Amino acid sequence: KTRRPTQNPLCHGADPNRNSDVSWGAFGGSSLPCSAIYYGDHVFSEVEMKQFSEFIPTVPNLFGYISFHSYGQYIMTPYAVSRNAADDFELINEIGAKAKDAISAIRGTEYSVGSMSDFFGLIAGTSVDYVAINQKPKLAYCYEISDTHIVATEEIQAIGEELFASVKAI
Repeated sequence: KTRRPTQNPLCHGADPNRNSDVSWGAFGGSSLPCSAIYYGDHVFSEVEMKQFSEFIPTVPNLFGYISFHSYGQYIMTPYAVSRNAADDFELINEIGAKAKDAISAIRGTEYSVGSMSDFFGLIAGTSVDYVAINQKPKLAYCYEISDTHIVATEEIQAIGEELFASVKAI
C-alpha cells in the first residue's frame, strides 16, 4: 500500500494496483481504508498512480510493461478486469513460461503463469490493465514476488537475482 493518510488515522494508503481508472472500485477491491485491497478515495487518488497515469502515455511505442508486487509467486498476464484473453496471449504465455523457468533455475522457486483474473478473480483498477488497454504493448506482466506482503530482508537479494534472471529471459 501507499503511505498517504486516509480518513481513518490508524490506516495508511491504498493499493496502487487497484487505483487506476480501469473500472475503478467496481469489484475486487475494498472501500475500507484498513483493507490491504483498499482502492483509494477516488481514481488516481494516490500520487504514485497519478504520476504513473501522466507518464505512461508519454512513452512512444511502448513494447512491454512489468509491474512488481509482493503477495504470491505468480507471473500474471492481462486481464484482471475481465476474463477475456489478452491480444497475443499465446506469445505472452510462452514468454511468461520462459521467465518462470529462469526463476526456477536460480534456486528452485516455483511460480505460476496465467492471467490475473484466473488467479485472483476479477479486479478493477490494476496498472497492468491500464497499460494493456491504453498503450497496447506487445508484452505486459504483473509479478507477485513473495508469499508474504512484506519480503523478509534476508530474501531480498535472492528474490532480486531470480527476478533479474526472469526479466532477462523476457
